[in-house]
Amino acid sequence: MKFKTFTLLCLGLLSATTSNAADYYVSVNGNGTKDGSNWENAIDFETWNANIGKYKNQDAFYFQEGEYFFPFNNGQTSQIIGMGYALYGGFAKTLTGTSSISDATPSLTPTVFSGDVDRSGTPNKGDAKYLLSFKANTANGTSTNLIIIN
Repeated sequence: MKFKTFTLLCLGLLSATTSNAADYYVSVNGNGTKDGSNWENAIDFETWNANIGKYKNQDAFYFQEGEYFFPFNNGQTSQIIGMGYALYGGFAKTLTGTSSISDATPSLTPTVFSGDVDRSGTPNKGDAKYLLSFKANTANGTSTNLIIIN
């Protein structure tokens, strides 16, 4: 069983192009007020994960370098994202203020989503089956998997 990790290499999913889209900054443990307005006030990953369905369509999320462990519990097997978000990773911990995609250096400062639920460092039965699942509602109201990241 392959270890369930996914490295964000400036992954853009439906880029945020409208005026009502917001930019949020996310770090493993958060900083300052944790409102996501800039790196000094980055949202902590656990809060971002718990509120993933509450953000607006086309919002953009910038992830600071680090390893992000999904807090799966109660049999949850993946995080389902049903909105058109943009996710960008590879931003150094030394950045301040706000950033753009050109500030990312993923080969030097990788952002890693990990499915190692128990953080044992080895693959086992308790690890996440999938990390992220992107879903969309079809015209007839049914849900369909767009992308599943193992």
